[in-house]
Amino acid sequence: MKIAIPTWRERVSPVLDVAETYWLFDVDDAQACHYDILTLKNRTLLEKVSALQDSGVEILICGVLSREFETMIRAVGIQLIPH
Repeated sequence: MKIAIPTWRERVSPVLDVAETYWLFDVDDAQACHYDILTLKNRTLLEKVSALQDSGVEILICGVLSREFETMIRAVGIQLIPH
């Protein structure tokens, strides 16, 4: 399973919409077995959703986000865990 966590200045981003990088974790048996960084600087919300989907993200853990971004993420089948 692949989990994404948006970051800002090496911390979890408080607002998903403006996050430029994402930590991607491949998790197997409740243990992270691989870690990567996805950079989405200067991308639209639609481009960010598409990149997350193309990266195989199944779960996105984040802070707050706009209703528009939430709708887009859920529409492509990514499970969202906000706040």
